[in-house]
Amino acid sequence: MDGREVGRRHGAGARFLRWRNLCRVIPWRELAMRIVVSSTLLAGWLALSHALPSLFGEWGDGGGGLAGKFFRVYLKHWREVTWLGAFWCAAVWGVMPLWRAMQAPRFSDGVVGAATPGTLGAIRAWTCGILLVMTLREDLASSALLPRAMLEPQGFLKLLHLLPIGFDAFLADARLLRGFQGLTVLLLAAGVVGLGTRAAVPAAAACYLVMEGVFRGYSFFYHSGILPLYVLAVLSFTRCDQGWAVDRILRAARGKPVAPAHAPTAYFGWARYAVWIVIAFPYAAAGCSKLYFMGLDWASADSMRWMLLRPTLELYKEGFNFEAALWLMPMPDVFFVLLGAVALGSELAFGLVLVSRRARLVLPAVMVCVHVAILFLQNILFLDLILLLWVFYDWGALGRWLARRCGTVAGRCDAPVPDGAADRLPGTHGRGALAAMTIVLFLSSLWVTKLSFYPLTPLRMFTGHGGDADAGVVSYGRAVVHYEDGGSERAAFGRWIGAVRAGRTRVVVMDAFRDAEGLEEARRFLDAVMRAAGAGDDGARMSSVELQLWRWNFRDDPDNPDRGVRTDRYVHPAP
Repeated sequence: MDGREVGRRHGAGARFLRWRNLCRVIPWRELAMRIVVSSTLLAGWLALSHALPSLFGEWGDGGGGLAGKFFRVYLKHWREVTWLGAFWCAAVWGVMPLWRAMQAPRFSDGVVGAATPGTLGAIRAWTCGILLVMTLREDLASSALLPRAMLEPQGFLKLLHLLPIGFDAFLADARLLRGFQGLTVLLLAAGVVGLGTRAAVPAAAACYLVMEGVFRGYSFFYHSGILPLYVLAVLSFTRCDQGWAVDRILRAARGKPVAPAHAPTAYFGWARYAVWIVIAFPYAAAGCSKLYFMGLDWASADSMRWMLLRPTLELYKEGFNFEAALWLMPMPDVFFVLLGAVALGSELAFGLVLVSRRARLVLPAVMVCVHVAILFLQNILFLDLILLLWVFYDWGALGRWLARRCGTVAGRCDAPVPDGAADRLPGTHGRGALAAMTIVLFLSSLWVTKLSFYPLTPLRMFTGHGGDADAGVVSYGRAVVHYEDGGSERAAFGRWIGAVRAGRTRVVVMDAFRDAEGLEEARRFLDAVMRAAGAGDDGARMSSVELQLWRWNFRDDPDNPDRGVRTDRYVHPAP
C-alpha cells in the first residue's frame, strides 16, 4: 500500500470521526420531539381553520347575531389567519434553540447589554412626546364633516363598529371627537412626565390607535405613526415608570422602594432591546418586501424616477411643495440607481442594529438621512421615524457630562457604576429572551403571511407601480379650486377639513376616474369640502372643484412644462 492510499484512508477516518462526534452532540431526541409536536399542531390547525367556514356557514350568510358579525370579519381575512396560525405551529420546532442562543452570555451581555431605569424612562418620554406632537397636529373633530359613505373601517376598528357601544354615533359627533382627542393629548402628556405611567401608557396607546384608525378609515392604510404605537405597546408591559417619571419621585417620597437610578440592570437592558426590535425589524421587512415583489428592478432608474415623481406631483400644495425631484430628472440613470441602492441597502442592513453595536452607531443616522431625503424628494414627512430613530443612541453619557459641567448634584450622583451592579438574577435573561423572541416571531409572521389588519402591517411601502415605470409613464391626479371671482388654485383640502390633510385624499381623486362608485364617493366628498369651506379669508367663494387625471411620459418627454397631458377631468359645481 503506497503513501497516497494511506493518506486517503486516514483522511476518510478523520472525517468519519468528526461526523460521529457531531451526531453525538446533536440532541436527536429533542429535535424529533419538536418536529412531532410542530407537525401535530400544524395538522390540527389546518384542519380546524378549513372546517370553521363549513361549520358556521349560516353565520357567513348573515345569521349568528354579534358572534356572526365577528365571524364574517374573520372570513374576510380567513386566508391570512390560516397562514398566520400555520407559521406559529411551524415555528415551534425552532423556538428552543433560538431561546437558548439569546440567553447565552455572548448575546445577552455583549449584544443586549444592561441599561438604567432612566434609559427606559427616557425612551417612554421621547416616544410619548413624538405621538403628542403628532396628535396636536391633527383635527379629529373635522372628520365628522366627511360623508359616512367614505368610511371603510380599518383593522381593529372594524370590531369596534360591530360592538353595541354607539361607535357610529361617536364618529358623527364633533364634540365627542374633540373631547376624545383632548383625552389622548392628556394621556400622552402623562406618559411624557411619567404620571400614572402604568395606566397612562397603555391607555394612550389605545386612544391613539382609535384616533389614527378613524383617519385611515376615511383615506387609506398609511404607515405614519405605526412604529411609535408599537413602541408604546411594548412599553406597556415594562417598568418604564422607574426612570424619568413623576411616579418615581412620588414613590421615593413615600419611602417605597425604587430601582437604583444609576445602576444598569439586565431587566432594563432587555426592555430596551424589545423596543429596538419593534423599530428595526419593520425596516428590514420593508426592504425584504421590495426585493420579494420587485427584485433588484426596484432600484432601476425609471422605477426610482416614478417613485419620486408621483408623490411630488400629487402632494404639491398639500405637502411641503419641494420640487427637488423635478430638478433631478435630467440626471443620468446611474444617479437614480445609486439613490435606490442606498435606500434599499439601508433598509436591508438595518436589521444589523439588533446584533451589532457598531451598526447601532451608524445605521440609525443613515436612515435619518434617508427620511430627510424622502421629505425633499417626495414631499412625504416621516416625522415620527426621524425622531424615533434616536433611541438607538445612548444619551446618558451626554447628560452626565452636562450635569458635571453644570456642577449639579445630579451630575455628581451620575458617577459610573461598576459592571458588577448589573442585574444577574437567574431567569432575567430567560424572560427577556422569551419576550424578544416572541416579538421577532410575531413581526415575522406578519411579513410572511402578508397580514394587513390595522395597526398590524407587513409595511409593503412602494412595492409596486403597475408597470407604468417600465413604460416611463407616471399617472397622477390633481384637484383645482375655481372661485366665483375667476381665480383658481391647486386644492389643499386640509385647509377646510383638517382630517384629510397631507395627501389623504389621493385615493379619492384617483378613484373618481376608476368607476361610477368612485365618482359618486368623490362627489359626496367634494360637497362636504365646499360646505366646510364657505367663504374664504378674502371673501372669495368656490364656484367649482375640478378633478384632473394627468399622464406624463417622463422618459420620452422629460422637458414637458406642464408635467404631462390631461387625459380626463371632472368638474363639480358648488352645491
